[in-house]
This record gives sequence, structure tokens and C-alpha cells, in this order.
Amino acid sequence: MSKFTEMLKVKRGYDWVGTNQKGFRTVKRNGKWGLVNKNGKELIEPKYDLLHRFNEGLALVELDGKYGYIDETCEVVIPIKYENTSYVNRDGVRVQLNGKWGLVDKANNVIVPFEYDKIGSSYQGLIQVELNGQSYHIDKAGNLVTVARWVSHYMG
Repeated sequence: MSKFTEMLKVKRGYDWVGTNQKGFRTVKRNGKWGLVNKNGKELIEPKYDLLHRFNEGLALVELDGKYGYIDETCEVVIPIKYENTSYVNRDGVRVQLNGKWGLVDKANNVIVPFEYDKIGSSYQGLIQVELNGQSYHIDKAGNLVTVARWVSHYMG
């Protein structure tokens, strides 16, 4: 353990200090997660049940069983209200609300409405979705393009 990490643990009472990732370190105190910058300045006090690393400029957070995302300014940009989520990619973020899956962009604008039992990854501009046991391909506007002939490994 580095002297810097040890200093943060002692000075701030953190139970755990993560490695430097793009200028941020996750920290844990009393079972809650927060964030400090590379100099040790606390950016987010430990309050989240879960805080993932940044990916595509967003970090997944969990609070009281709900999920959302913060950006690199530590602002919540996708509200912590979703029941489930998956990774962030260039197409957006797959999230579940009221038992249905949809796709939002990094500002929480709905790309694909929350109508689907499952939503998969995209391929050649099409997104695979499942509704009532049938798989379909839709475009980003939500228009049905074709019945799916391939199955995604990433269906949420």
C-alpha cells in the first residue's frame, strides 16, 4: 500500500482506497462508497451502496436498490431511479424501469422507450429487443425493422 493511500485511510477514516483511475479514486467508509481526486480531495462523500469506475465518461452508482450514473464532474446525470442497468456504450445506456427495458443517452433522454422485456446490444445500427417472447430489431427511433435472426449475449 502506498504512503498516499495509507494517509487517506488514516486521515479520513476510509476502510478502502482504490487505485488512481483517470484522476479518480473510489473510497469506502462504513460500507458506503465515495470518490476522491488524485490529490485526495473528497469529491463525493461515501454515501453510495455501489460506485463503479468511469466508462465512457459515466460511473454507475447504486443507492437504496436503485441505479443511476454520475459524470466526471460528480453530478448525477442519469437519475438514481432505475431497477437495473447494464454497461454504457456508444449507443447509450440500457436501463430498466417498472419492469421494462429501454435505452437512454448520457443526459437521460429516452432513445428507445421502456416497452421491452429485454434489450440487447446493437449491430449495424439496429438494436435487438424482446417483447412477449419474440425478438425484433428496431432502429434508434424505435421503429420495427425486422424479426431478429440473431441472439445477443448481452440481452438485459
